[in-house]
Amino acid sequence: MRHAKARNIIETFFGALKQRWAVLRNPCYYDVKMTTLIIIACDVLHNYLTMEAPDD
Repeated sequence: MRHAKARNIIETFFGALKQRWAVLRNPCYYDVKMTTLIIIACDVLHNYLTMEAPDD
């Protein structure tokens, strides 16, 4: 049951990222390293914006 709960949390998180960042909505044609950096950058920016403007 813990696996299902963790998966749900991760899917919700990626859904929020995909809503905010168009680069994550489309198929990715970058290599694995670049894709990882893009996801990390989107995550960091998402967290920053959430802290600075939580109502947006």
